[in-house]
Amino acid sequence: MAQDGAALGELTTDSLSIPGMEEVASSDGPAMTSGAELTLGGLLKSGGWTMYLLVGFAFLLFFLIILNLINLQGKNFSPPSLSGALSADFERADLDGGAEHCKQRPSCLASAVVAGLAQITTRGYGVIDTERFEHHVSDACARFNRARARGVNYFSILAQAAPMLGLLGTVSGMIKAFSNLGREGVGDPSKLAGNISEALVTTAAGLVVALPAVFCYFIFRERLRSLVGDTEDKAFSLFEHLRHTVVTNAIPSEAAISMGAAPAVAAPAPAAPAPAPTASQRLQTGGASQPTASQKLVTQKKAATPKLNTPPQQ
Repeated sequence: MAQDGAALGELTTDSLSIPGMEEVASSDGPAMTSGAELTLGGLLKSGGWTMYLLVGFAFLLFFLIILNLINLQGKNFSPPSLSGALSADFERADLDGGAEHCKQRPSCLASAVVAGLAQITTRGYGVIDTERFEHHVSDACARFNRARARGVNYFSILAQAAPMLGLLGTVSGMIKAFSNLGREGVGDPSKLAGNISEALVTTAAGLVVALPAVFCYFIFRERLRSLVGDTEDKAFSLFEHLRHTVVTNAIPSEAAISMGAAPAVAAPAPAAPAPAPTASQRLQTGGASQPTASQKLVTQKKAATPKLNTPPQQ
């Protein structure tokens, strides 16, 4: 029994080891350690060249978000100070004052009001109630916000381009993986795993950029539409206030044409002086108006000779 106890005491982990397990254990250890130490730089390297483009897309997405947050504010579309000044001008039917305030405070509301004033000073106050007037005001708002609309549309471009770029990286990684598999076989799985990692990382990165871009596109697009609609409503409200002032004070519709943008009528040019008569014209004119000496003598003789039918004076 003592010998058996001594034999059991001599059993150690070395005597219980299975041949070949040392290599598996040693290979598993570094793999787990490298997975735990995965960093952003490692992801960029494993993703290949498409990852650098996707990182650029991510910075562009961040820049567009900040830019639209700054631009799509109510004060950039309908400033309260401009609304108050235009309301006071239209209370007095002062079209020139309204145009001057719009020039001093450029905005979406100012652009809409200037377009409406141009129609009023051309066609009179009666144009306010027409559909053509509303079309000009709405078109002015759309033209003023073209740059802002392009800034929102860039989100849509990123949302479509980022997944396509990620898919391109996926295809590139799979091509490399199968190329190594066909050239070297399955002897070194680490090379095959690296290519598959490139394929998966680029796909994930493309989706990470595309999903926020989709949400930002719809959010900022609706924000822009709402601000433009509110600005148009404010402009129409101001022109309705102007129409009420015109009706209340019985201002004729044609009175607006002589104000503001109506061009001044040019004074007629002075008539050119008549050309001086030529020598022949002066000679003809002088002969017709002044009798010659022989004509004067004949006239005097006729005046001195008494007529036959006139009786002599006693």
